[in-house]
Amino acid sequence: MRLVARKLALLALVAILLLVPLASSQRLTVRTDRERYEPGDIVVVEVEGPPNAPVGIEIRDPIDAVVLLKQLRLGKDGKASFEFQLSESARPGNYTLYAATPGSLAVTAFRVGGAGELVGITIVVLDPEGQRVEGAVVDVEGSRYTAVDGTVEVQVEPGVHEVRVFYAGVEVYRGEVDVAGGEALEIAIPLYCLRVEVRDFLGRPASGAAVELLRDDTVIASSEADESGVALPP
Repeated sequence: MRLVARKLALLALVAILLLVPLASSQRLTVRTDRERYEPGDIVVVEVEGPPNAPVGIEIRDPIDAVVLLKQLRLGKDGKASFEFQLSESARPGNYTLYAATPGSLAVTAFRVGGAGELVGITIVVLDPEGQRVEGAVVDVEGSRYTAVDGTVEVQVEPGVHEVRVFYAGVEVYRGEVDVAGGEALEIAIPLYCLRVEVRDFLGRPASGAAVELLRDDTVIASSEADESGVALPP
């Protein structure tokens, strides 16, 4: 949902800007006065591009939430700047700044808080009965780890991180965790035991019948019926 909202915001921004004729082929650039800030700091943004061109500005925080959305117009010299203050509760992590004008998009980034230090977090994946799920794949901000015994140890920077869990190729969990360091996070995922009975047209057990579980035409589990015609896909 956040990705869809982001696309809609950017498309709306571009659509508005495309209504204005492109004044120059000069490339659009955007930068901040520093690469790193602390919560509550003043961020100075400088934009250069086609003279008198309208520019849309969008800033998103580490979890892709919109922090700032505004429009401005470049001066006759093709330059403009503005300031905004970070919230005292600004999430630590990388922020992305987008600037768009007709026919051009510029992107830069800055960081809030932290000094790049890493802290450890233990993620335990559990089924509804509280048992560890072996083989689950844990995704933390795009980096994936296989929970061989249902547990993974991850090194990340302090702050809010998106965590996703996959099982048999299917996403079964998505959430956010605020990491300080040293904590253990237990994630319960919705797993179910699937029991399939296979019988022939006379109602007799179809021993040896192949059973496949598909998702979007892709096989994600398979099994073979036993002597009683029962298959239990893993």
